[in-house]
Amino acid sequence: MKNDIEILTKAREILNKGLINELRAQGHYLTGALENSIKGTIKSTSSETSLEGTMYTYGVILHHGVSPDNVPFGGTGGSGGGTSKYIEGLKKFFMLKGFNEKKALQLAFATAKKHKKEGMPTNASSVYSETGKRKDFIEETKKNINGELHGTISRGIDDMVNNKFHETKSETI
Repeated sequence: MKNDIEILTKAREILNKGLINELRAQGHYLTGALENSIKGTIKSTSSETSLEGTMYTYGVILHHGVSPDNVPFGGTGGSGGGTSKYIEGLKKFFMLKGFNEKKALQLAFATAKKHKKEGMPTNASSVYSETGKRKDFIEETKKNINGELHGTISRGIDDMVNNKFHETKSETI
């Protein structure tokens, strides 16, 4: 690697792959939308180069989870004033899983009750995970790729220093 942009490009590839692998290992895959939203942008000025990562906001919810107190569901009675975006989102989830609209709505309310009792993720949801974990995917990714990422950055910086040394050495001879 010859420069900081090449180093960060490789780091971005490692990070993105690691995040996607961990999301899938934790069972967080349905449409691929979250995976496709993971982006690393390299920003470079005359004085610094940085890598900034973004993803859909619900990735943060998957990472941290939601306590029962923060689940936006009041129970079966409801206010009677319309539709809940939360219930509609759960219904859509179950329809994407292949259930018809009526069954998806039933499952949405059952899931909302469980979320209100246990929070998200629920205790039983770990069966969908290869790792047993259903949150903290960013922290888990950091643990999983730390050696590869550190090695890539270290080798890249070493290459840059060596190249600069050889350039300087050549110019002084």
